[in-house]
Amino acid sequence: MDELQEQAVYGEGEHLVEALLNYRLSPATHRWGVFVKWFGPDDIEASWEPAETTKQDVPVLFQAFIPENPMIAQHAAWPPRW
Repeated sequence: MDELQEQAVYGEGEHLVEALLNYRLSPATHRWGVFVKWFGPDDIEASWEPAETTKQDVPVLFQAFIPENPMIAQHAAWPPRW
């Protein structure tokens, strides 16, 4: 298992992250979220997860996601202080 795969374990090892696809500021919670694609056959399994949790659980993928999404850096509150 390479370093990225090892870092792709989310939570307590229950799920594997395939990719981080998007980000948003939740209108309901006013907190940042990341759209996570889980390993599996269907895109329907993708879900919005709290950015704070994503950053903690898959730090290598999270750090790789930032440069690929330059709009994140334009947000005054990015990165959020947690």
